[in-house]
Amino acid sequence: FLSHRVGNYPKARNRPDQDGSSRIGPDLKFGTLSARQVWAAANAPEIRAHAGSFRRQIIWREFAHDLMWNHPELLNEPFRKKFIGFPWIGHEDHWQAWVEGRTGYPIVDAASRQLLTTGYIPNRARMITASFLTKHLLIDYRRGEAHFMKWLTDGDWIQNNFGWQWSAGCGCDAQPYFRVFNPILQGKKFDPTGAYVRQWVPEIRDLPKRFVHTPWMAEKSLFAEEYPEPIVDHASARTRFLAHAKSYLSGS
Repeated sequence: FLSHRVGNYPKARNRPDQDGSSRIGPDLKFGTLSARQVWAAANAPEIRAHAGSFRRQIIWREFAHDLMWNHPELLNEPFRKKFIGFPWIGHEDHWQAWVEGRTGYPIVDAASRQLLTTGYIPNRARMITASFLTKHLLIDYRRGEAHFMKWLTDGDWIQNNFGWQWSAGCGCDAQPYFRVFNPILQGKKFDPTGAYVRQWVPEIRDLPKRFVHTPWMAEKSLFAEEYPEPIVDHASARTRFLAHAKSYLSGS
């Protein structure tokens, strides 16, 4: 990775259709590599100039560990105390659709199916699918966190918790609760040709590029197999979450 791909890491790490990450998560989790080893290798004179973005991710990892060391209660409750008792209202059928990759949003479904098949999801896809579960479906982030821990080969209690609280808007240095990822725009931006979703959602593999992230707009005759309609409308789900969160967090 350091010899051949680290220079492209800042862009490629956000592209689920590219092999842009180091894939050393399981090694860090199980201790076959230490964070100090990784830092030393990425800070070597011949690598240093090209590996700044990668080293920052190692720092974020250590920050998450420091945070959990000082706040072990984060495994059970949000960092932002206003979110304790947040009234998640998601439905069980929506949960099952998300787990199985049947939400009707290809980028979300691709991530869910890749997880169940390989035990891995690229970072950007993790953020998109986590945001969708918590904000579009209003399902408790701790359910998603536990699901990831069950299936991820690099599942680390601390990193996983840190990521899920960030996505839900309730963690330390979290994205604001009112930032809701648009799965359509995220798909178009980070999987522009649809290569990632075509791989994991074969029902839409034959769709033209213009429909690959909005398959409900395509003619049924273009599908390789039947694919579900979106279980929620993006705009309506976003409006619902924002109103729900604002009402609770403002105390009204």
